[in-house]
Amino acid sequence: MRIGINDEPSRAEKADIVRECVENFNDYLNRWPEPRVVDGAVVEWQGEGCLLRDIYGREFIDCLGGFGIFALGHRHPKVISAVKAQMDRLA
Repeated sequence: MRIGINDEPSRAEKADIVRECVENFNDYLNRWPEPRVVDGAVVEWQGEGCLLRDIYGREFIDCLGGFGIFALGHRHPKVISAVKAQMDRLA
C-alpha cells in the first residue's frame, strides 16, 4: 500500500496499516515486547511538540521519545527550518 505524505488514509487503509505494523513489528522495531493483537495497538502517525497522534487521531503525551523529544518536541520549527535549509543545499 502506498499513501502520499499529505494524503489522509481511509478508515480501511488505517486498519490495514495497524494490522501490518503489528504483524511486522519485529521487522520495524525490536523483538521485545512483541504485540500479539491488533485491538488496542497504537501506530504513531503524527507528532507535534510533546504530543503524538495515532493513525486514528487519538492524542498521547510522548513519554518515550528520547532525549531529542524531551528537549525540543516533535517538529520543532527551528529544527524543521534547519533541515529544510540543509536539504536545499544537498538534496
